[in-house]
Parts: sequence; C-alpha cells; structure tokens
Amino acid sequence: MAAFATTATVFVVVWSRPGPNLVPLSAVLAAGAYLSIGAFGVRYILRLVVERSSPHRIGTERLLVFGAGDAGYQAAKALLHDPASDLTPVAFLDDDVSKRSLRLLGLRVVGGRGQIAAAAAEYQASSLLIAIPAAPHGELVKIADAGIDAGLAVKILPSLSKIALEGIRVKNIREIELADFLDREETHLDLKAIGGYITGKRILVTGAGGSIGTQLCQTLMRFAPSAILALDHAENNLHRLGLSAAGDSSETPLHLTLGDVRDAGRMLALFEEYRPDVVFHTAAHKHVPFLEEFPEEATKTNVFGTLNVLQAAHKAQVGTFVNISTDKAADPISALGITKRTAELLTSYYSTFADGKYLSVRFGNVLGSDGSVIPTFREQLRQNKPLTITHPDATRYFMTVAEAVELVIQAGSMGTENDLFVLDMGEPVRIVDLARRLSAALRPGMPLQIEEIGLRHGEKLHEVLFHDSDESVEKPHDRIWRCRVEPL
Repeated sequence: MAAFATTATVFVVVWSRPGPNLVPLSAVLAAGAYLSIGAFGVRYILRLVVERSSPHRIGTERLLVFGAGDAGYQAAKALLHDPASDLTPVAFLDDDVSKRSLRLLGLRVVGGRGQIAAAAAEYQASSLLIAIPAAPHGELVKIADAGIDAGLAVKILPSLSKIALEGIRVKNIREIELADFLDREETHLDLKAIGGYITGKRILVTGAGGSIGTQLCQTLMRFAPSAILALDHAENNLHRLGLSAAGDSSETPLHLTLGDVRDAGRMLALFEEYRPDVVFHTAAHKHVPFLEEFPEEATKTNVFGTLNVLQAAHKAQVGTFVNISTDKAADPISALGITKRTAELLTSYYSTFADGKYLSVRFGNVLGSDGSVIPTFREQLRQNKPLTITHPDATRYFMTVAEAVELVIQAGSMGTENDLFVLDMGEPVRIVDLARRLSAALRPGMPLQIEEIGLRHGEKLHEVLFHDSDESVEKPHDRIWRCRVEPL
C-alpha cells in the first residue's frame, strides 16, 4: 500500500507538472516496482533468518508432516515453538508435485505418500502427522496405512470443524484410532430429532454394565429421562457404571439394580415395581467359542432370558422394547447365532399383539467392546505375544460403540411391527489388517507377529448381515436398513 500510494502520487505530480518532466514516467513506475520487490525480499530474508536461527526445542520424536498446506504449516509451527511438545517436525510430504521445491519453516517438502518410507529412513523419523483435515476419509486411511508400513506411529489433526472453532493446537493432535481405519466415514445419527420418546420417560437397560450398556446409559442421560434403571447380574460391572456416572452433571437418577434376566420371577417383580416406558435389552452371552462349548448357557440367557424380559415388558405395558442382536443371527451356524436369531423371532412375535413397539437391532462387531477381538489383541500385544487370527482372509463388519448406541436409540423411534434394523457398515474389514494396524499403533516400528489358529467351530470366514427369510423394506435413513422378521 505504501509503494502504491507513493508511486501514484509521484506519477501524478511528474505527469501534471508543466514543462519538461524531471524524470521519465517509466522511471517512476520502475521505482515503485523495485520498491515492492526490495521490501518483499528483505522481509523474506529476515523471516528465513529468524526461522533458521530461532532456538527450537528439540523433541524426543522426529516427525514427518504429511500435508504442506496451511494446516500442515500451522501444525509444524505450533510443534516447533511449544516447549511442552515432545515432537519435532523434520520434513514435509505432500502429493501435490507443485510443492516439491518448497521450504516451510526451513523444512523441505521431500515427496508424496510414495516417499514416506524413504523420508522416514533419511530423517530418522519415528512418527507421521497427517495434516490434511479436509481430505476424504479413504485418502486418510491410505496415507495412514503407508505410514504404518514404514514403521511410523501415525498421528492426526482434529476434524476440520474443530480446527475452525479452536484453531490448530498441539494438545489436539491425537493418535490415530481404530475407528479412523474403518473404510467409511463414522455414521452420526440425528439424536436430537429422535430423543422425544425418551425425554421424561422411565428407561430400563438390561446388561447395563457391559460396554454397550454403559455407553447407552451415558448417552440416554443427555435426553433427560425421568430415571434410568441399570440392570446387570455382574456387581463389578454395575460398580464401574456407577463410578463412571458419578461425575456426570445430568440430573437424571441412575438406579443400579442387581438381577439376572434368567430369573423370570425377578423380572416380573422388577417391571411391576418400576413400570418402565422404554426397555433396551442388551444382556446376552456373546463369546462364540465359549457358547459352542456350553450351548445350554447361551440358550438360558439369550433365548429364555429374552423371553422373560419380553413377558415382563408386555405385562407392564412397556411402550418401546428394543432387542439388541448380532450379525451372527443372519444365516446362523453357531450357538450364539442361533440363540440370538431365536430372540429376534420372539421379539417379532410380541410385536404382533403387544400394545407398544417391539423391534430388534442387529450389530456388527463393535470396536473395543467387551470380549471382542480388539481387547484380545491389546492383551496379546501387552504380553509380547503373537496376535492370533483364525484365517488370513477372514473378514468382519465393524462399527464403533458410538454408532452402536446411536443406532439403538434411533431404531427405538422408528420401529413398527416385525421390524429389524441394521446399520450400513460399508465393506467388511479383514481381521489381519485390523491386527496390523493395532500392532503398529501400540508398538510402532516393531515387526508384526501373527499366529494363524484356524476357524473354530461356529465361526464363519465371512459374516453376512441378512437372513434369507428377512424381508427387506424401505430404508428409513440413508445409513440404516430396515427389514421384517417372521414371528416365532
């Protein structure tokens, strides 16, 4: 602005002065251009000197930053100047070839995703920060996989919406999570629009101390029900649930109740006393190998336990009953699948004559839930044991705990007679890929040890989501399937 104003003023003065010009008009314009170039040059040189001579804190981890855009620049700058950070950026990478000759903060852009391994070796880096928050989810997964293959611990910036609100802060740079590796965006349903049937109502959750039940209770509190009755037969699980809810600011009373769904008399008495408006039935046995060995235990809990809860709910005139099922109930070959399929058919039967809504929700594998493959892998890694997989081609459908809970709540607002809901979980994930990613996250740079144990009795190579007799109907949500289940 100063150069333009000065040049314009001198040009007008020289041009309007009568008589011969003191200097050529072209010299005035050239002087303005030289002034701008010189000013920019001096500022650029000073910035380079300051950036290269400033005493950066040397962290314990050398970090490659993938993304030479504004987000990557701001993240690297924050890391270099944050005395509390133990990460030191050493180079940038970017798939945009036009950025390959750039230097940002004195650090070179040394290639794209194909050069991650070479850059890690050249700069002795141990971590990779993915700093492209606006990139499609599939691209982030591919870059993260390339970083894992190079033996790097992968970190990621927060979502673009969070950056817009808070800016880029070192404390918000996080480790990549298993949910980030799903080959799809995590599904978030519109809970505010469907919470009306919960607000002010009495809620009962069976199996409340399990991973799904605990998250469900915590989520339900956001909708201000009049009370939540948390039922479980395991007192330690109930104790943990109580501790997790102790610091919650919600005014919803949480009543912890010890009891077993196998006890029909206890269920009838409990429902008669509490008179719940909504029931979420999550209590179940679900470990395939154990239930193959003890199928009678699966039957007692998953079939007759569900029947006890259904009978008590019908007698208490419950308004909404949501039964939690599993994809193993589709075309079942295991004790778990057969008993959960039977529970679906029983729930459908009650929907034909009960006053309220009775429906089922079918889950895939829930990442990190109790008894699932993730806690097993974590424990094996902690003990430096090889990760056990059944088959290198085995695949499973996966969903996050948050998706599972939101699907349950969403389904309760949509169900009608004989309904069953299934989340669109994208493409199934190979278990061996999950093992590789978890090993790289917990033990970066360490070789992956895999032990193949073969498919056990009752286990499938590939799961399916629907039974042959399930009658598909319209999708009430772009990420939810709805089908009709025959009553038993």
